[in-house]
Amino acid sequence: GQTRRRFTGPALQWTRKALVLAATIEAVGALGLLIMSVGAWQPIPVRLAGATLLLAVLAFAIWKRGERFFGRFATRLELPAEVAVPLALAVVLFGGYFAVQYPLLDRFRTEKPFALELRVASYGLSPGRVAFVRHVPPLFPFYMDATEPLPVLRDAAAVRAFARGGRGVVVASPRSLRRLEGGPMELFERSPDLQEILHPWGQADERLGAWWIDGRGIGAPVLSRQAGG
Repeated sequence: GQTRRRFTGPALQWTRKALVLAATIEAVGALGLLIMSVGAWQPIPVRLAGATLLLAVLAFAIWKRGERFFGRFATRLELPAEVAVPLALAVVLFGGYFAVQYPLLDRFRTEKPFALELRVASYGLSPGRVAFVRHVPPLFPFYMDATEPLPVLRDAAAVRAFARGGRGVVVASPRSLRRLEGGPMELFERSPDLQEILHPWGQADERLGAWWIDGRGIGAPVLSRQAGG
């Protein structure tokens, strides 16, 4: 009796509500993904929409019929149905996300592929010769396998000094260039040598680009794509 009362306390009720809310979000997300896929204004893969819908349907099925199903095995499992149902919901929702949805969503990431390509292209440069205008995205040091802090150029004078310091790469976005004290310069008038992928739903203002410099100052001929070569 005491064990059963412990399993039906407020914490369990709030857990059930939270899991049902997560299942509802899955259902709404699946509907949104399907609408975007049909509308053709965003290339959302049908597999992601289908996986999300399947997880939502399975979660609601467990929520509605789970107690009847698990009740048959309560003695064998030595676990009350009111506990087994939230546990099964959690396994479906979290397992489905990490095993199915996350790998599909990972294909839409743009910062990581850009950082890894920049890391390869800048191989051979001296430490600290990949600099960022105004700020460094939080995960970039990890993606770049940086052994020391990546330089931050906060004004036009710092960019010019960096450009005279040897071969290197300057990374910036349209937003960071607008915030550059002293204004943009001729280095950024040409197209970037390397640029982050931009999905239709992405923010062009935050799109990162990389400009190669050869150490002779702003306006000098740029390096080849392999910055270290």
